[in-house]
Amino acid sequence: MPSLKELVDQKLKEALKSRDELCVSTLRLLRAAVKNKEIELIKALDDEGIISVIRKMVKQRQESIEQFLKGNRKDLADKEQKEIHILEQYLPKLLDLSEVEKRVQSVIQKLGITSVKQMGEVMKAVGQDLAGQADMKEVSRLVREKLSKLF
Repeated sequence: MPSLKELVDQKLKEALKSRDELCVSTLRLLRAAVKNKEIELIKALDDEGIISVIRKMVKQRQESIEQFLKGNRKDLADKEQKEIHILEQYLPKLLDLSEVEKRVQSVIQKLGITSVKQMGEVMKAVGQDLAGQADMKEVSRLVREKLSKLF
């Protein structure tokens, strides 16, 4: 199975041949972001590293969409949404909420958490368990909710 970097390069070539300008520009931005991160870390990124770069790019575009919609620029918001769609093709599917909830509950029980003040411990363990498989903002909300119900 090809690495994520190889897959992006292959899709970029296909987009160039089909003259899909939005896809070409989005994938070039992705490649540049990956290259910049590799320079910053002084090492090549593995698939997990590339996925984190993609998630960051998606998050930036979601924030841009909010700003564009506030400024009545639906055309720019639509462009950002299309870029998100292109980038999301390279992300693994996220777990559904019920599975995330089960894992959060499991970690809380396994660690023997006794206080809401221990949320950091839970988040660290859950973060390692669910890395790349769930929206961490949603996970944080779930952890806070579970811990507040316990006490």
